[in-house]
Amino acid sequence: MIDKNTIPKHWQLKKLGEVAEYLNGRAFKPTEWETQGNPIIRIQNLNKPSATYNYTNLQFEDRYKVKRGDLLYAWSASLGVFFWKGDNAWLNQHIFKVIPKEICDKHFLYYTLEKITAELYTKAHGSGMVHVTKGKFEETKIPFPPLLEQQLIVSELESKLTVCDKIEETIRQSLQQAETLRQSILKKAFEGKIINYELNITRMKSDTVVS
Repeated sequence: MIDKNTIPKHWQLKKLGEVAEYLNGRAFKPTEWETQGNPIIRIQNLNKPSATYNYTNLQFEDRYKVKRGDLLYAWSASLGVFFWKGDNAWLNQHIFKVIPKEICDKHFLYYTLEKITAELYTKAHGSGMVHVTKGKFEETKIPFPPLLEQQLIVSELESKLTVCDKIEETIRQSLQQAETLRQSILKKAFEGKIINYELNITRMKSDTVVS
């Protein structure tokens, strides 16, 4: 729970339901799946971009349409917020299309949802395949500054997160290099290439004679 005393006095505490509209996706039937047409966005497609898509050429209500840049929130199985980076698509069930109101910056809401996802897990039902009810989701309170301040926060936040991304990439490359070196050493060890056999065998014989 957020303590109002820990946020600036001119900020408000607002419920998620007050700052945006959340449209749940459609329960597509297997009989509607095709191998071409517009993709159907399922949770696995958000968590793993390389996951296989189902497609359809059928037409549905506009509420289920997703365009590049739309904000999405997976509320079942695994919780998470995403910007859709693909072309026009349809939204499957268990994902909200998030439509911010005029008082709310879309990118500010993205980072807010990213931050509070851990809190939402504590409100989720289930142990393995969790889900958050829409009611509890919309009742969740967030610190909410004025619109201009939201935009300034996003600008500063993204500048600092860029540094984090660069550090993560450097660490990832270092770990890959370390793993490659490890495998190379192991390979040489079992190909008899890691030691100078003649030198070490001579030393071993010498040590044996001395002892």
